[in-house]
Amino acid sequence: MIEKNISEGVVTLVVKGNIVASMAKSLKEEMLPLLKEEFNEFTIDLDEVSSIDSSGVGVLIAAQNDLKKKNAQLTVINVSEPILKMFRIMRLDRHFNVHGKKD
Repeated sequence: MIEKNISEGVVTLVVKGNIVASMAKSLKEEMLPLLKEEFNEFTIDLDEVSSIDSSGVGVLIAAQNDLKKKNAQLTVINVSEPILKMFRIMRLDRHFNVHGKKD
């Protein structure tokens, strides 16, 4: 499940469930129309996500590529330690903003 919040030009998608192939497709479908609009900030909240596979990573990279063309930025927040570690190993934290969970 994905919750969408839009406030003052900021889009926040709260993902509820692991971002594996089936969820990645839903996330992509939710994001595509929003990426075409003129939002300066795009945030994905992973507080309720404990795993992400290559399909999910691909969706995030594609979103950042689209946003970069518009001088906008993707921020991923509330990332669990294992996912944060994977993002750092893959150097994804150099392509979009990544913030771990604040306990």
